[in-house]
Amino acid sequence: MQGIRNAGISEKATNRNLVKIGIIGLGLLLVTILGHMIAGANTGGTIDLTLSALYTEMVLVLWGKAGGILFNIALVAAALKTAVGAVSSTSEIWEEIMHDKNSKVYTYRNFCIVSCVLSSIVSFADLDTIVKVVGPVLDACYPAAIVIAMYYCLCRNNASVANLRAAKWSFIVTFAISVIELASRYSVMFGLGWSWAEGLYSRLPLSAYSLAWMPVCIIVYAAVRFIPREKQHIE
Repeated sequence: MQGIRNAGISEKATNRNLVKIGIIGLGLLLVTILGHMIAGANTGGTIDLTLSALYTEMVLVLWGKAGGILFNIALVAAALKTAVGAVSSTSEIWEEIMHDKNSKVYTYRNFCIVSCVLSSIVSFADLDTIVKVVGPVLDACYPAAIVIAMYYCLCRNNASVANLRAAKWSFIVTFAISVIELASRYSVMFGLGWSWAEGLYSRLPLSAYSLAWMPVCIIVYAAVRFIPREKQHIE
């Protein structure tokens, strides 16, 4: 959204451009995922490596050293693009939130520096460890983000008091369930013995598919949305 605004595109044309970006992005992602599936189906179990090391070795076997060099250049470019996007977007958000409290300290530049330093510290761990430890945190953030996105996509009158209240409680419940799932996964991963989290999450429907938030979110939204109008207000 910020990129579209910075490009000087009018507010009226924003949605149209978002649709175009979505179609192109999803199309390219579909091709990429299909490639992963084909590569995995044809090489699974033949090379005792995982993640990026597996791809590097596979390229070396199929295309030789020249292919390996080209692949690693592409890998660095892809990682750099993601890093720049993540640092710039998060820094913009934090600057917007904190700028009024101290405009000299909470600047876009300072937030970029902090993000880069923290990312550099985390990067000293190997890729498998990063994915293993950080992956559950990202998985816990996705459901709440999905709820917000679906709300703005499906609720045409998203300024309605009834819709806002229902969306607020759906978001809260979804995030709470995600936190319980996060605690459950870390309990198993690190042997923390948080049986309450493991037991509570396993009792929820669709928990085996990491979709326990979905039916609960729908039920909460419907229940809050259709409370009699005179009792509705935003706290």
